[in-house]
Amino acid sequence: MANEPASKAVIVFDVGGVLVAHDNNLMFRTLASRCAAPDALAYLTSRNFGLADGKRHISSVHQELARELGYSGDWELFKSDICCHFTLDPSMMEFAARLAETNRLVLFSNTFDVHWDYVLKLHDGALAKFEWYASHLIRDAKPAESAFRKVAQLAAIDPARSIFVDDLAENVAAAQHVGFNAHQFVSQPVLERFLRDVGVAW
Repeated sequence: MANEPASKAVIVFDVGGVLVAHDNNLMFRTLASRCAAPDALAYLTSRNFGLADGKRHISSVHQELARELGYSGDWELFKSDICCHFTLDPSMMEFAARLAETNRLVLFSNTFDVHWDYVLKLHDGALAKFEWYASHLIRDAKPAESAFRKVAQLAAIDPARSIFVDDLAENVAAAQHVGFNAHQFVSQPVLERFLRDVGVAW
């Protein structure tokens, strides 16, 4: 008897660190290079600007850096500086596209409007073609369990019948608490083995 086809899986992917590489040190160095304060780099690397839940806009960070560090760039240059560290992973994007042909692929990213608008335009808008949920728009962010529940509700998915993939251990743990079969992303080959092991076909 021929093998029956595997059922369609629901897979929720993080974006940064999975589909899009982000060299945060490059971003911090770029911003610091335009600051008058000698301790600008230390300030930037130690500061949590709290943007992912959408309650603070990135324009206030621009104003803060100008005031506290003497950042000299205007708004347009600032937007360029804070997006300079993103690169799309072409192999992972190709893999995600293949997965989406036979499964339901959902993106869930901790982000804010300037970053999200930028990454959605990468590689001719490849990411924008997927179903996606952004933290600043749902006004809740990982690793809060409420954020996972909100995405599950908005996407009309059952966490217990879905897979979640993220590069950060705390996000994976939170997703597991909500009921997702969660996997910490370390590389594409390891992810592919995990998906095969749980019965996902592509």
